[in-house]
Formats: sequence, C-alpha cells, structure tokens
Amino acid sequence: MTEALKLIALKEVEEQSFELTKAYLSVNKLVYSNNTPKIDDVIINEEEKTAAVYFPIEGEAYYFVIYLDTSPKVRVRFMGMSAGNRVYFTVSSEEIELEKLLKEIDFIPTQTWKKGTQIPNRNITKLYEDSGFIFEFDLKRTGEVEDKLSNLLGKLESSNITSIVNSEKINRVIQVAYYGYKDEMWGINLNPIIIKKLSNLNTILDIDLYASGPDLE
Repeated sequence: MTEALKLIALKEVEEQSFELTKAYLSVNKLVYSNNTPKIDDVIINEEEKTAAVYFPIEGEAYYFVIYLDTSPKVRVRFMGMSAGNRVYFTVSSEEIELEKLLKEIDFIPTQTWKKGTQIPNRNITKLYEDSGFIFEFDLKRTGEVEDKLSNLLGKLESSNITSIVNSEKINRVIQVAYYGYKDEMWGINLNPIIIKKLSNLNTILDIDLYASGPDLE
C-alpha cells in the first residue's frame, strides 16, 4: 500500500495536474535523490481511509504534502504545506541531581544534562545551571502537532512520574517547535482533552512558532 501511495503522489508532483501543486512548487523547490523527489514520510489514517505523503523542501523545515484517499481507490484529494515540528517534555531542577530525577521515571529520556557541565555547541564556555532531561516520544519532524502532543501526554499519563509532577523544585515544560511556511501557517489547535491532560500533569506549555519560505505567487 505504501509504495502505491508514493507512486500516486510522485505522479502528481511530476505532472502537476492541480493548480495548487503548480503554485506551491513554482516557488518551493523539492529535495531530490537519484533524480527523484525525496519522500520523508507516508502517514496512513486507517479510520478515515486517507494518507499523507511528505516531501521535504530545499533549505526549509516544512513540507509539501500530497493528501490521498485510500478507498475505494487511491486518488489525490488535495495538497498543501505542512509545518515540520517537534513536541517534547523537558524536566529540570537546580536543586535535584540528574540521577535522582532519572530514578523517578520509567522511560528512557532522549537527552540528559548535569548541572555544572559544559553546554555543547557553544563558542564560549558556558555551564549548565541545572540538571535535567528531555523526552521526545516521536522523533519525526513530519505529522501533526496535535497528534504528537496527544501521544506524548498519553505516554506521560501512563508513566510513574507523580513525584516529578508534584515537586515544587522541578520545572516541567511541554515544548512545541512549529516550523511553518509563512504563506500557510495553520497554527495549533488544543482540544479540551489535551488541555485537561496538561492541567493534570501540572506542566507549562511553551509554543515557539517559526515562519519562513518564499512568497507564494
């Protein structure tokens, strides 16, 4: 199924039978590999019988996406630009050591750091002022922010982090980085379920929006 979806999406990219495809790709250049447009991801929604094929853009963090119907036959539904994004949980403390923080969780963090150690990728010497970790449930840059946020919150809810959630000595932040196309910034929608889960975890939600790309003719 995935290969069939890719072929249909590639055909639209090559033939540009929709005016929207022409408009988007006239100013946004796709990344090519072996003379073929590169595909970073194919996301299938079995319930809605749809799929999304993600094409990376040269020099940008957002994607050109072909949306497909998968039933009763595979066909192009529409197309658009989709933000590249990250959604992750950051825990830090100036008073509690990293080892103790890690003892309070039952999942593997994506990144850790210790107070007093060198911050990497800096031209000057700067040390961490706290200890902490990052947990990113979905490392892909494709997909919808809302889906990633819901999945991350579900994972945290099912984990044993009560002491982290209730501690006044620990900072908790759900961080969202949204890298959108400046002429098509869809934004982020939070439903009541997500808002309730954020409240239950007693955590801050920090959203950073980045807009870039050429003018759409």
